Amino acid sequence: MRFLARIAANTLGIVLANLAIPGFIFTGNFKTLLACGFALALANTIVRPLLKLLTLPLIFITFGLFLIVINMVTLKIIDYLFYSLTIATLGTLFWGTILVSAVSSMALAFVRPKDKD
Repeated sequence: MRFLARIAANTLGIVLANLAIPGFIFTGNFKTLLACGFALALANTIVRPLLKLLTLPLIFITFGLFLIVINMVTLKIIDYLFYSLTIATLGTLFWGTILVSAVSSMALAFVRPKDKD
């Protein structure tokens, strides 16, 4: 259930970034949008923990601010995978990452965590 919520949150974040940030352009259809949301959720589930582990000293040195760079890398991976998503500049990537991460965090705050026995 949480993974489906993550897909929906990422999809909503991509739509909002497309509407609000100049240079963040999504030209695909709804099916491609869901595929982007799924791929971003998958990247956040698999790639992001590996990047966090590899860059743990940088995360400590920068008091966690390097996590923004890790999120930027995962969003750029999705940009490379999907031709219908275009992120024009580094500034666009930064603000798109901030917006998609914020929307995802807020949406996942309402999803009940796994029950612990």
